[in-house]
Amino acid sequence: MLALLLSGWLPVARAAPPRQDLTATVEIVDDAVTRPAMVTVRAGEVVRFVNHGVIGHNVVAESGIFRLDTLAPGASAEVRFPFAGTFNFACTLHLSQRGTVVVLPTEPSPGPPVIGEGLPLSPPEEVPGTPGE
Repeated sequence: MLALLLSGWLPVARAAPPRQDLTATVEIVDDAVTRPAMVTVRAGEVVRFVNHGVIGHNVVAESGIFRLDTLAPGASAEVRFPFAGTFNFACTLHLSQRGTVVVLPTEPSPGPPVIGEGLPLSPPEEVPGTPGE
C-alpha cells in the first residue's frame, strides 16, 4: 500500500458511494471475465472495480504498479490513474480474468497566447548615427 501511495497510484476506497470523478466501472464476474474487457479514462480519473461474483477476486496490474486485495462478493474498490499509459490487469486467483485500462493524457489547456506568434519577422530598423550609415 505504501508503494502505491509513493508512486502516485491511489486506491481510493472500498464500498464507496458514487463519486463525481468516477469515470469507468469494471465488473468482475465468476464466469472468468471482466466487463468491459477494456476501459478508457483520462489521467487523474478514477476506475471502480466491482465484484459481482459469488467468490472473491482481486485486481493486480501486470506491471505491478497497482494491486487491489481480494474483493468479497458485492465489494468494490477504486483506483485513480495519475498518468497516461496502458495498464493490463488480471485476477491472480483466476488468471483467465483479464482486462485493460487505457489512460489518455489530460486535455491540454490552450494556455496564454504567444505575442507575435505566426507573424512574419521584419528586419530591425537601423538607428541614425550608428555604424553602417
